[in-house]
Amino acid sequence: MNKLSVMVLLASMLTVFANADSQKDVEIAKEVGRAFGEYVVLQEAMLDAENRIGTVKEILFTMPSSENFEFGESKSPMGIYAIAKKTIGKCPKGGKWLITSHEKNGNLKFECQIDAKCESLTPNIKSLCEDEHNLFEEHNLVEEGIMKDSRDGKVYKTVKFQNVGQTWMAENLNYKIEGSRCLLDKKANCKKYGRLYTWNAAMKACPTGWRVPDSRDWIGLFIEAGWDGEKEGPKQEILEIGKKLKSKNGWRNNGNGTDDLKFTAQPGGLAIISKNMFLEDAAAFWSSFESSRGDVLIYWVTFVQDDVLPAYGKKDDFLSVRCVKDE
Repeated sequence: MNKLSVMVLLASMLTVFANADSQKDVEIAKEVGRAFGEYVVLQEAMLDAENRIGTVKEILFTMPSSENFEFGESKSPMGIYAIAKKTIGKCPKGGKWLITSHEKNGNLKFECQIDAKCESLTPNIKSLCEDEHNLFEEHNLVEEGIMKDSRDGKVYKTVKFQNVGQTWMAENLNYKIEGSRCLLDKKANCKKYGRLYTWNAAMKACPTGWRVPDSRDWIGLFIEAGWDGEKEGPKQEILEIGKKLKSKNGWRNNGNGTDDLKFTAQPGGLAIISKNMFLEDAAAFWSSFESSRGDVLIYWVTFVQDDVLPAYGKKDDFLSVRCVKDE
């Protein structure tokens, strides 16, 4: 989407908003449209200048101050959100909009998630978006299954999420390959928890037709577990979602989870090479997303908290792998 088409779309937003039922709705709609439209234009400028998307600070976006909405930044993935501070027409107090940006093959793409009761206030915002789905509808349409790895005959439990048409392994990968090892280098732990992999090994380890999930896949999983796209801790933790992904037993000090999605994250640990140590009582998973610095986005949970912690790991560390397949 080029700058001209963005500006035309922004103008059309304001035209549609002008037909709202009341002047009050018109002004509220203009606040959302202007904020999201400015965000789109600034991300487009960042992509043109540096061939990448940026944070709110990097693109010089000023968060609006409003009596009607709370505006804020979503950092994982990058985007902004608006939350209604009061009831506006059919949109209730707490009604939410979220727009996130993604660079894809040199083009800027957007994804929108909008409370269904608020969609009528901003009908053209979705025109910006690559994918349209309602973040706040009921999820958890989970279909359990199995997958046999033809390379070594191992069988894995799987879970398919009907809302996104994606199947995840419900166990850690346990395919022996150069660049993999067992927790504490004990074979029994490979059988119990699966193998740990360096990032380069992980990127080659999934069976044919399967792959290491990227950041959008992980965010989609968190949304399936009930994350609203905004609830983050001071270190960008995905609040309260770790408990829903952790297994119902096996975690120290009663740090077990509810396993709502049958994902069954177990404390398979990790190996930190720079410190020459294993870390137990945690589950740490690779993504395929590599930063410009050369480190890799990872997600992990521990027995001491109910959240998912995003972090950046070194490629030579050893983490667990969950493979994903697109239907």
